[in-house]
Amino acid sequence: ATDFTIQAKALEAFFALRQALESGELRAAEPDAASPTGWRVNAWVKQGILLGFRLGVLVELPGDGLSLVDKNTYPLRKFKAEDGVRIVAGGSSVRAGAYSIEAANPRHEHEWRVWETTKLPDGKILIPGVVTHHTMTVEHPRLVADRIVRFARLVGRESLIAGTDCGFAQAQFIQRAAPSVMWAKFEALVEGARIASAELWQKRASA
Repeated sequence: ATDFTIQAKALEAFFALRQALESGELRAAEPDAASPTGWRVNAWVKQGILLGFRLGVLVELPGDGLSLVDKNTYPLRKFKAEDGVRIVAGGSSVRAGAYSIEAANPRHEHEWRVWETTKLPDGKILIPGVVTHHTMTVEHPRLVADRIVRFARLVGRESLIAGTDCGFAQAQFIQRAAPSVMWAKFEALVEGARIASAELWQKRASA
């Protein structure tokens, strides 16, 4: 088969999938009493939705005074105010107030040095990971506190929120760490934050 034939067959399959989704015949996720979460994710349906973006080509779409560009495999949908859906022109709906970064795993922990020469924008918050999903070893609260204090000295204590490197589970049945390890790491984060807060506020008061 030629590339053109393969593309045509893929598009035909995708349009059939899209029609089934729009009619309610298929769902990316559906209730499942046998599942621990009460839901079953249909991964193949999600893959088909993503395939629609790969198969489509960028085209200019008609808009009332707006410049709209999107993949032609997903047609525009009209909404009215009574639908209760808020549609905002691209770009204007993002109001970044914080930056979440990995900072507790062996690949990224050294990158705290970036903030020695980089100024955090005014009014923004830095959320460095102070516990990581990359290892199953539970961090000592003292280590967590040291990481927090280090960042606080660089960007200011009021501009810092202690976080995790990333989520501990990427999908319904994909766990990066056992629940017991997850909770132990969160406990270390809380205790480390308590130690760091006491030190940072005490030093501020005595300064």
